[in-house]
Amino acid sequence: MKTKAAILTLAILFLLILPGCREIGTPDVSVTVAATVADGIPEAALDYAKDWVSVRIEELSEAGCPVKEAEITGMTRIGHGVVGLWSGVDMYELACALTPAEPAKLPSECTHDGDGRITAAGKDGEPYLLLYWEENDEETTWERMTVLYSAQIEAEYNTPEMLEKYGDPCTAACAEVLNMFRAGGKS
Repeated sequence: MKTKAAILTLAILFLLILPGCREIGTPDVSVTVAATVADGIPEAALDYAKDWVSVRIEELSEAGCPVKEAEITGMTRIGHGVVGLWSGVDMYELACALTPAEPAKLPSECTHDGDGRITAAGKDGEPYLLLYWEENDEETTWERMTVLYSAQIEAEYNTPEMLEKYGDPCTAACAEVLNMFRAGGKS
């Protein structure tokens, strides 16, 4: 009888305590966008960038480096030749600044700016967001395709074969990812 009472008491305590608990090290950090960034950038691309930054914040928190502020400081549309009349691929280079809550706990693979904020660049270089867009009669629809990194673009798409076929690495990356996307595979 004492065992049942003890289990019941523990169950009640857990029910009372757990709702107030949250995972330590994963604070809610809203991702802001610098005023100059949003001009001319489609909402779908901004949402993709915010989600990428949120995932990065979560990764840093899991590595023991919680972030207290996050800002998208730049999104540069990369020109390439992968567009049709009614559809195409947009590629954006992403720049952000994440302020660590405890700078001393900054993981070694992080790149930081002169103010000590973590940048988007990592061991694989700068991130590039790729989105597929398609225009119909009333609106443009967007689909997220993938995120490529500058090291990957350099290694996979800056080869003599790709340059001969497409002319430059960014066009090669967009065309090849689009081919995979249309074939039903995600890269």
